[in-house]
Amino acid sequence: SGVTFLPTTKAQEWNINGQGQVKSTQSLFSTAGNLTYRRLEIGALNPAAQQPGETFLGRLDLNASLWKGLFRSGTTYEIGSGQEPKVDFTYVKVTQGSGTHIWLDSLYNNDGKIQVNEMEPAPFQDLADYVRVSVVTDDFIRTNNIGLNQSLQFEPRRQWGDDTGWKKVVSALSTVSIIQINRKTRESGRISWNPFDFDLPDSSLVSITANNRHTLFWNRT
Repeated sequence: SGVTFLPTTKAQEWNINGQGQVKSTQSLFSTAGNLTYRRLEIGALNPAAQQPGETFLGRLDLNASLWKGLFRSGTTYEIGSGQEPKVDFTYVKVTQGSGTHIWLDSLYNNDGKIQVNEMEPAPFQDLADYVRVSVVTDDFIRTNNIGLNQSLQFEPRRQWGDDTGWKKVVSALSTVSIIQINRKTRESGRISWNPFDFDLPDSSLVSITANNRHTLFWNRT
């Protein structure tokens, strides 16, 4: 008897990418980007076995140099799908006054069992007798990830380095500003592609980090 091979997975992938540049005697603009979308069906012989998985990955780079480098800007914007370990919370009783939360069982079902919705931040420190502890589980959740990296440089010496007077003084100065934002939200929650959208419900937000750094130089080598 012959052997028959049957597919167990089916994947479809689309990709688009491009780049461009505009240049003049004193300025330069360049851009490059790519976007990949992938759909994976597991158990193709039995479509009801598992919902198809959809993932995406994209990146856009924008760079500009104005007036012979007097101003330079670099922007990188990234989106993607990922997964994170699911984190649950448990509450541990501690000495009264040394915790962060209180248990309000009597306001709910009064069953003597701690439930998440029965725990509230303590209104007064001397009442706090529970602390919330994060517990990483073996389960994973799907996430939508966004990253933004923005840099801006100001270097007068590139334009006025050989001048005299106030332009010579200003040319000794230079600045560098950097903004970085990374955000992860649940795939099943609210979707926002705006990296500056911080008004997200706790049920959607997985993690967010935002950093900015501004540096002023004098006679930078």
